Order: sequence, then structure tokens, then C-alpha cells
Amino acid sequence: VQNFPYVRKSGAYVDLSDNQIGTEGLDKLFRVLRDHRVPCVVMKAYRNGLDDGIVDTIIEYLYTQPEAFPMHGIHISHNNITDKGAFRLIRAAAQCGHYPRLTSRLPLWLRLEAMCGCIENPHK
Repeated sequence: VQNFPYVRKSGAYVDLSDNQIGTEGLDKLFRVLRDHRVPCVVMKAYRNGLDDGIVDTIIEYLYTQPEAFPMHGIHISHNNITDKGAFRLIRAAAQCGHYPRLTSRLPLWLRLEAMCGCIENPHK
């Protein structure tokens, strides 16, 4: 992180797509970013074998993220997150206080489709 000081000023765009980082690995990555005060503005982790275990990590980040650099993209489709986990993420995004952004027009793009049959009734 010391070699890339600009990421503290603009935020990190993290793309771990099509890997197998899993819940534990992504949790560790969020901790490292937080410990080094690097805001994560976009997290792409689709097709990573993630399950509801990652939901608490993302919710914690949504509530504790830097005010000046809130996330504007979370792409975690094609994982194993259930409808309960997806609902918790949506509710946290609505309640965390960072959205809608008053200083910019950037919304939170939360992509959750194709959850390997884990979402029982997607139209509910």
C-alpha cells in the first residue's frame, strides 16, 4: 500500500472475479484494506464460492466505510448467497446512511443475480 499512495485518495477498485477466494479470504482482504485505511469503492467477487458467511463482512464494511469514499459497486453474482443473505445486504445498504449520496449522483450498484439456485423466490 505504501507504494501506491493514490489508492488512499481515490479508493481501491478490487476485481477478484472468477477466483476461489472464498468467504475467509475476502474477509481478510477487507480487514487489510481497513487496517491500511484504503477505501474500497468497487468490489467485484463474482464466481468465488461465497456464501452467507460473507454477508456480515460486507454489512460491517457498509456501515464503517469512509464517508468520503462509499462503495458504489458490489458485484457478487454467481455465488451461493441465499435469499436471506441477499435481503440482509439490501436492507443494510438502505439503512447504513451512505445512500443515496447527497454529494454525488453515484448510487450503490449491488449485483446479486444467478445465485446457484439459492434464492428461493426471486420475485418475492
